[in-house]
Amino acid sequence: MKRHCTQRTLADKLRDLGCRQATRSWVSKVESRQVAVNDYHLILLAKTLNIQLTELLAPLARQAAEIGKKHRN
Repeated sequence: MKRHCTQRTLADKLRDLGCRQATRSWVSKVESRQVAVNDYHLILLAKTLNIQLTELLAPLARQAAEIGKKHRN
């Protein structure tokens, strides 16, 4: 949303970079965490969105930290 990029546009850009499975539907499933992505996908997503990989992963790191706190208590 921040990049004003539709799922279709993002999928097109990912396919241009070599991500063959990137479709609008696949992007939607990635956003809703219905499919897993590998390191290759993460790198392409960060490149396509013109952000650092750490920025892409920051929300996941925060979520993992919260889960870790709950398990320690």
